[in-house]
Amino acid sequence: MAHNGKRFGRWLVVAGPYQHAGSGRGAARRKWQCRCDCGVVRAVVEVYLTSGRSKSCGCARLEAVAAIGRDHRTHGMRDTPEYGVWKSMKQRCLDVNHKTYQFYGGRGITVCERWRDSFQDFYDDMGPRPSESHQIERLDNCGPYAPYNCEWSTRYAQVRNRRSNIYVTIDDVTKCVADWADQFGIPRYRVYVRIRRGMDPIAALEVFNNGNAA
Repeated sequence: MAHNGKRFGRWLVVAGPYQHAGSGRGAARRKWQCRCDCGVVRAVVEVYLTSGRSKSCGCARLEAVAAIGRDHRTHGMRDTPEYGVWKSMKQRCLDVNHKTYQFYGGRGITVCERWRDSFQDFYDDMGPRPSESHQIERLDNCGPYAPYNCEWSTRYAQVRNRRSNIYVTIDDVTKCVADWADQFGIPRYRVYVRIRRGMDPIAALEVFNNGNAA
């Protein structure tokens, strides 16, 4: 299978394939010449590319680690629960080696620039965690970690309000709120903000669909 011109994470395949020289377990493995987004050029084993085992030259992990530690000396809150939430949020979105990366960064979930670069900004926007039962939740499960799309929520509320559990029937057709929002061309998070504030799901959809809210 030809991979020239294809992207695998930060790798762009530029030439190949080449047969791995030498003996031993890697002798039969094909390699492709790849260029990382940071400029590094390296021969990468084909199966590592196609399986997702290799997504960059290692720069992504270094950037994530550097960003996570950037604010350590400035805010004095490294041992707080809020800092732990911020750190975990960034790891699962930025660290390709994190155990849950595939469910977050791997499927396109990002952290906004303001929060990625500063714990203090994250804390200023989110405020203190109300209790040990509260976790950060995205209103639109497909959206980023950003001030407009996040709130502190208990695990019970997260399960209760999960988008797949909110169904609406309009003209005898039943769909989840996310699907209706997509059909009407409405940003999902704006609808969910209304619902979380107590508005009926149908009313929340109608407000935007009728052009009555910005």
